[in-house]
Amino acid sequence: MNPKAKLVKTFASGAALAAVGAVCLQPLFGKQSSLTELMAVDKTPPIREGALGGYANIVDRVAPCVVSISASKAAPQMTSMDPRLRQFFGQAPKQQGTGSGVILTANGYLVTNNHVVADADEILVSLSGNRTPYPAEIVGVDPDSDLAVLKIDATDLPTIKAADSSVLKVGDTVLALGSPFGLSETVTSGIVSALGRNDVSIASYENFIQTDASINPGNSGGALVDNKGRLIGINTAILSRSGGNVGIGFAIPVNMVMNVADQLIQNGEMKRGYLGVMLRELTPDLAEAFQIPSNKGVLFDQVLPDTPAADAGLRDGDVLLRVDGTTTDDVRATRLLVSNRRPGTKLAMKVQRGDEAMDLEVTIGELPTKSTASNNRMTRPDTNNIVPSPAELLEGVTVEDLNERYRAQLRLDVEVTGIVVTQVAPGTPAANKGLQAGDVITEIGRQRVASVEEAKEAYAAIDGNLLLLRVWREGVGRFVAIKAS
Repeated sequence: MNPKAKLVKTFASGAALAAVGAVCLQPLFGKQSSLTELMAVDKTPPIREGALGGYANIVDRVAPCVVSISASKAAPQMTSMDPRLRQFFGQAPKQQGTGSGVILTANGYLVTNNHVVADADEILVSLSGNRTPYPAEIVGVDPDSDLAVLKIDATDLPTIKAADSSVLKVGDTVLALGSPFGLSETVTSGIVSALGRNDVSIASYENFIQTDASINPGNSGGALVDNKGRLIGINTAILSRSGGNVGIGFAIPVNMVMNVADQLIQNGEMKRGYLGVMLRELTPDLAEAFQIPSNKGVLFDQVLPDTPAADAGLRDGDVLLRVDGTTTDDVRATRLLVSNRRPGTKLAMKVQRGDEAMDLEVTIGELPTKSTASNNRMTRPDTNNIVPSPAELLEGVTVEDLNERYRAQLRLDVEVTGIVVTQVAPGTPAANKGLQAGDVITEIGRQRVASVEEAKEAYAAIDGNLLLLRVWREGVGRFVAIKAS
């Protein structure tokens, strides 16, 4: 990636708001039914052979489902002004933005990006061929996926089918519809450039479709459709040096959109699945240390107590090989898969524990709120006051028994036992693997240690030169594999 390039969420205007164009699915008749049940999802793959002779017929069907929306809020400098002075300046100016979105149901539910409508005081939706915009209300937002659902007071709105975005392939033809720069009913074409982009750093949960179909400011929330005219994604952002299109755009897959939108419509909020584990990529060193035949899979760095994972029998150091029959070796993809499952559903897992392969079933819980999660995390204190000990465990690493002084400095719970790392020399294997002063080593070679003497004994018993440590830092346990002489 060019270091000068940057990610731009595709909403128009200088304000942090945008309007939304919309693509539609089918009417939602009651909160007891889901979008998946009510809409006609066409799971067949897109056309991949033969000439289509243009896209005019597709656009005729889809364009009426894509709308423009303007969102506005009071300018910050005016909202903070002394009310006694406002009489001299008249009506406070508004910051306005324009973007795009998708009609989900015939009775007025729309989907767009959260960043399009965030903090908006007023949202107006303009339908194709209708000069009078509709005021819209926010039904629910999910900043973690950058999606929002709106509602307008309208009936008999046009609808289109949704595709199954999991059948997409790189190279499939796509069309992007929206209102770039406020130019409503604009259509561009391209292909699927990549799938499963989860390292874009736009949202907390990412699984983007990458496309070279021209996406520009104002396209946020608009439709990405296949060559059958079916919705496959919601346009969200572009990678750009200047803010204009350079052929790298990102859309949220419709399967994720439907899951989030359905929950926002039904509950007003998004409830995500939760296991209660800390995941880690299984590096070759860790695979060797755990005696796993290959580095395929995801390591459970920590299984939190009293969580769905712990209740199902999962343990620290287990390696997840498959979920519901699907091989997994990517932390982000695994996290997304779990989060997309609704609380109460079951997951079938294939787990490697040492030389034993196990089949476990886990009942998914509900992801705790951020405030709850933060209350369970310990804040890392300043470790500059830790005095180095002469006890050297391995090259460049000095350690000391975990006494009450260290326990208070590191704010450790009473159940945490081990030895404290007091110094790590730069450039050593341990430093290169991320070990640092203030870490608490709780295991060496899968043996629990509670003192420096126990640590030395466990270290001496290691067969080979690969040292597997269990390290506690900031309330989280993790495994570290270090080549030791």
